[in-house]
Amino acid sequence: MLKKEARKNFIRLRSLLTKKQVLSKSEQIFLQWKKSILSDYNSYHIFLTISDKKEIDTSFILNYLWANQKKVYCSKVHHNSLLHFELTPETKLEKNLWGIPEPIDQDNIQIKNIDCIFTPLLAYDILGNRVGYGKGYYDNFLKNLLSSTKVGLSFFEPLDAINDISRSDIPLDYIITPNYCSGFPIEVK
Repeated sequence: MLKKEARKNFIRLRSLLTKKQVLSKSEQIFLQWKKSILSDYNSYHIFLTISDKKEIDTSFILNYLWANQKKVYCSKVHHNSLLHFELTPETKLEKNLWGIPEPIDQDNIQIKNIDCIFTPLLAYDILGNRVGYGKGYYDNFLKNLLSSTKVGLSFFEPLDAINDISRSDIPLDYIITPNYCSGFPIEVK
């Protein structure tokens, strides 16, 4: 499947979910993560949920990280790149043009080393290739942190293949769904 087609299809599938389903599936994803080795890291970069687009609610993971004194970071879109910020329970957030909660009244920091990066996505394939919204912000961010564990979160099962992957696309190391946490390649049953 081509990225454009995957985007359209998975945006449609997410739009069919009720708010109750989004919360339930998000909690199941959190529980899959919590029982995995991926919950043992010390520092995490997390995406903040665009609730209007029925993205995975990352607040379950976020609250757990804070309760366990983990370092947490998030990003903010600035021109054509991402700025990074430490995220604490006291961080003030404001939604941007796209409905993404972003830190305000805070200085950005350089991230040179981080254990785990939760990467937003719309679709992924059995090899760990991902389809985002198409701006390339996360691929640009990830190319400088190749040793970090890159984790996708999805309500849905993988595609067999994304056919138009480019050299600048950075694959995931793990995927977490409501039903499993898996490294790549995923064995199709």
